Amino acid sequence: MSGFHYSSKTGTTEADFVEKVVQDVLNKLNRESSSDLKGLFGIEKKIEKIESLLCLDSPGVCCVGIWGMGGIGKTTLADAVFHRHSSKFEATCFLANVRENSEQTNGLHQLRNTLVRDLLKDKDVNIDTPSIPPYIQDRLRCTKALIVLDD
Repeated sequence: MSGFHYSSKTGTTEADFVEKVVQDVLNKLNRESSSDLKGLFGIEKKIEKIESLLCLDSPGVCCVGIWGMGGIGKTTLADAVFHRHSSKFEATCFLANVRENSEQTNGLHQLRNTLVRDLLKDKDVNIDTPSIPPYIQDRLRCTKALIVLDD
């Protein structure tokens, strides 16, 4: 618990204190869960570079692309960043094999439904129109989300 001091004189509420403790614990757990990356040379610097591009404290939208030839660790890098920071978001979704799935019949429709279901935490969502209905757009607009589209 080092690093956190609760004080009602500074205007810090008990809820603020609990939130800081929870985030601290989640950050430590996420760091420990990435210990399987230890054998991957240079990955920490790459993760830090991606983290610097994400603008995690910004209220706006941020988009980061990772590209390169196959087999260089793009998915491993994206997965590591995703797991390290997913606790900081209200909603998350990691969609794997996007290219392959999008080429199937109704593939883009299925991908969109999976994305929306994951973000809204509602397995019954099924959008069968070309556009996303306004009531779903409103729910998504108010949600801080981390989305990874892989491949």
